Amino acid sequence: NCKSTGGATKPKKVSATSEEVKAQRSLAAAYMMEGDYNNAMPELMKAREMDPKNSDVENFFGLAYYGMKNYNQAIESFKKALSFDPGRADVHNNLGLAYQSLQQYDQAISEFNTALSSPDYQKKHLPLSNLGLTYMEAGRFDEALDALNRATQADPNYAKAYQLIGRIHLTRGNVQGAMGALERAMQLDPNDPETNALYNDARNRVGRR
Repeated sequence: NCKSTGGATKPKKVSATSEEVKAQRSLAAAYMMEGDYNNAMPELMKAREMDPKNSDVENFFGLAYYGMKNYNQAIESFKKALSFDPGRADVHNNLGLAYQSLQQYDQAISEFNTALSSPDYQKKHLPLSNLGLTYMEAGRFDEALDALNRATQADPNYAKAYQLIGRIHLTRGNVQGAMGALERAMQLDPNDPETNALYNDARNRVGRR
C-alpha cells in the first residue's frame, strides 16, 4: 500500500513523517525528564532533520537549553519556534522564563502578557505565576501579588502561586498573611521542601514576638 501511486501517496507520507517526528521528539523528552540533555540533543537533531520547520521540535530545543541553563540559546530556539507558529502561548511563556532567568524582566513580562492574551490558552495560572515571580524579583510587590492572586483564581489548586504569595508577605513582614498562604500551599503540595522551609521561618518569627 505504501508504494501505491496516485493522489493518496503524498498525504500518507506526510502523516507517517509527522508520526516519526513525534516519536523522535518523545524519545528526546524521555531523556529530558531524566535531566539527560546529552542524550536528548542528538534525538532532537534527528527530529529537526526530519522536519526543519517544526515548532514543537524547536520548543523542545529551547526547553533542553533552558534545562542546561544556556538561556541565550534557549531564547533563540523559542524565537525560532514562534517564527514557525507565532500564536503559541506556551512558547511565549517559555520564552518569558528564559528572559526572567537572565533578569531581563521587561522582556519577560512582555512575553508572559502575550501568553495571557491568547484566548485559547487553558493554563493561564502558569504565565500569571511566572509574572508574579518576575515582579517579585524586580521588587514590584503589589503587581506581583495582583498577578499571583489572579493565578489562584485561574487555578485554585496551583500550590506554587500560594507559595510565592507567602514569600512576598514574609519579605514584607506580614507573617500572618504569609502563614495563611503557605498553609494553603502545604495542603496542596505537602512535600515541597521550599514551602515547608518558608512556613517554618514564618512560625519562628511568630515565636520570637
